[in-house]
Amino acid sequence: MQSIPVSVSKQKKVILIIIDSLNPAVVRDCLEQGMVPGLEFLVRRGRIFYDCVSVFPTMTPTCTSSIVTGTYPDLHQVPGFVWFSRWEKRMINYGASFTAIWKLGLPTVMQDLIFNLNGRQLSRRIKTVYELLEDQGLTTAAINFYIFRGRQVFETRIPWLINLLTRFRLAGRLMGPSLLVLGEICRPARLFKDDEFWAPAGPLNKFGVNDEFSGTVTSYLISHGHQPPLMLVYLPDNDGYCHRHDPLTAYESLMRADRQICKILDAYPSWEQALAETVFIVTGDHSQSRILNSPEAIIDLPALLAPLKQVPLGRKLALPGKDIAIAPNERAAHIYILRRKPLKRARVMQKLLELLEGDSRIDLILWKEEWQGMTKFWIKNGNRALWFVKGGTGRDLYGNSWHWEGDLSAIDARVEGQYLKFGQYPDAFRRISALLRSRNAGDVVITAAPGYEFGGLGSPLHLGFGSHGSLHAVDSLVPLIVCGAEWQKEHPRLVDLVPWLLKYFGIPYPDYLVNEEGHN
Repeated sequence: MQSIPVSVSKQKKVILIIIDSLNPAVVRDCLEQGMVPGLEFLVRRGRIFYDCVSVFPTMTPTCTSSIVTGTYPDLHQVPGFVWFSRWEKRMINYGASFTAIWKLGLPTVMQDLIFNLNGRQLSRRIKTVYELLEDQGLTTAAINFYIFRGRQVFETRIPWLINLLTRFRLAGRLMGPSLLVLGEICRPARLFKDDEFWAPAGPLNKFGVNDEFSGTVTSYLISHGHQPPLMLVYLPDNDGYCHRHDPLTAYESLMRADRQICKILDAYPSWEQALAETVFIVTGDHSQSRILNSPEAIIDLPALLAPLKQVPLGRKLALPGKDIAIAPNERAAHIYILRRKPLKRARVMQKLLELLEGDSRIDLILWKEEWQGMTKFWIKNGNRALWFVKGGTGRDLYGNSWHWEGDLSAIDARVEGQYLKFGQYPDAFRRISALLRSRNAGDVVITAAPGYEFGGLGSPLHLGFGSHGSLHAVDSLVPLIVCGAEWQKEHPRLVDLVPWLLKYFGIPYPDYLVNEEGHN
């Protein structure tokens, strides 16, 4: 363990606010036009980066797992919104669409989202920031945040409509931080008295998992003297708005989110007093990019891969005799090879690559193989290809070293002076290798070119509107605002948040973060 000797008692408290699908261009435009006074105040008194790098795939369960653990999918093991569990032999889907929910069954989808994501699917080999801080005697809070695993046990109050629709099959307790609020499902009665607290909930307001509920809860906790040293606040509504509109003009949605930030600042005697007492960090889990308004923008994966025997979407999967399982994640997709015998696996792999390479709408084709005792990671982009391994003479801006052979232009990378620099695919080698090393990732991972997304198997479609999931910068770069404390890294990533928080509070780094290059 690496200990950082900082006195916790002298530190201001920290509020980390995540705005889903936060696009850097939209934030810049709104700031320049004076449309977001809360964010403008924090930027004016702090610092903003427009190029903080998310993880891959750029899907909320994966990104929020990295935000809360400081790790990539190779350690936290949450590889997307949709993925295939080789151990349970079933598809995990956290509710990507009504079709997926109908096919898989609402009880299964809700059980995975509410209970299994934190209780079983997020790796137990690593700790969340709530666990790390509370093990050292600090209290923390999660407000409508996707990833909330902690040390305290909470009873759930499943809304009557969800109970009815799931035939009362949902069961389980939640393990969370000292303060856990998850819409109507979990809200500590000892803190929230019905005659003093109201926020929009019910079926028309996503049962409380909405921006106004999050902002109202956070304001209530502050004004009633219950603000803990660390509070993570999730504002989810911008994601749905961008999926229904052009994400590059989502000004109205960001203004709504900003009103909740203003509400939080208003909970203090003054905004200046808020900065005297609290460090504010605002960022996104990923961005969104616009899909072309044409049927050609949808890559129908089941149709494209029709020569291979596929597992259909459904509650009971008939796996014997099938070649592949497909897990679309909007602008990314996992493809799992189900054949066990090496020769049959090799034949399926060869055919799979042949089919994928024939569609120009597919951007990157990624896979790994063992080579001389090391794991070799392959990238194919059209007729350009390269492979890379960890270690070597090439060093990126984050301190990682690599060896590669092939065409660096396949990943828009180049060597400048002493550094390997990535263009349209930021932090590409680390993010690709981290996903492919996850035990839950597909044998092949693909991404769609800008303007395109994957369809089929209940995947939601967004013609003319916003989507995300890929490795490309249009999905991967988010703003980062830090106000009230110093941020030293000039090239920030979402995985840097937990190490920063641990250093700020004087909490020892766990070994898996000490060993992570770029965090030392």
